[in-house]
Amino acid sequence: MDQIPIQILNGTSLYVSLDLSNNLLTGYISFNKFSGEIPSSLGQCVSLLSLDLKHNMLNGSIPQLLGQLKSIVLLDLSQNMFVGQIPEFLVNFSFLNQLDLSNNYFEGPIPTGGIFQSSSAVILDGNTRLCSSSSYSIFGFPICPTTTLAKRKNNAHLLIIVIPPVTIVVLSFFFFMVTLLKGKQAHTTSCYKETMKKVSYVDILKATNWFSPVNKISSSHTGSIYIGRFSLK
Repeated sequence: MDQIPIQILNGTSLYVSLDLSNNLLTGYISFNKFSGEIPSSLGQCVSLLSLDLKHNMLNGSIPQLLGQLKSIVLLDLSQNMFVGQIPEFLVNFSFLNQLDLSNNYFEGPIPTGGIFQSSSAVILDGNTRLCSSSSYSIFGFPICPTTTLAKRKNNAHLLIIVIPPVTIVVLSFFFFMVTLLKGKQAHTTSCYKETMKKVSYVDILKATNWFSPVNKISSSHTGSIYIGRFSLK
């Protein structure tokens, strides 16, 4: 097993293709172990068009500095031990037309834009922990459970916040209406009782002109109805 010369990453336009597939290379590149994580300094190779690292023992997550490889056309990281989420910066690679991330340990939602809109250009097989952030997935992965769970948690949290004050308002309005109706009923009953106390039989005789036929408005075999005017004091 030989070491990769550190000089290979000293320039930004020395090459357009780097193929380091199918090996067990070890050593250091920009103070990173090649057998470990991808060196962040690889992002300095801005003219790189093809990066093939398949069938190695690389691990860790894909460094964010690789997002500077705007010109890359082919990226093959398959058959390694990469973990974490698929970087969102891959969506912005407008020239990328072939992406192979199969047989790794990527997890979480699959990006939805850019090259990820084509199932023929992206290979994700073997990453059993990946999931789709939408109900329709062109890659056949299940919907992310965290999306539904987060919505449920947010709804439950919202209910916890909203229900108590709404309940208090409803109950307060209910008790207010009950109190108001009781007050009106008591007032009506009091007025009725007060009125009944002031009206006597003599008052009724006077009001109907001693039950004059002129004041009679209807009659039946059970009784007659008179109209009268009272003068209450």
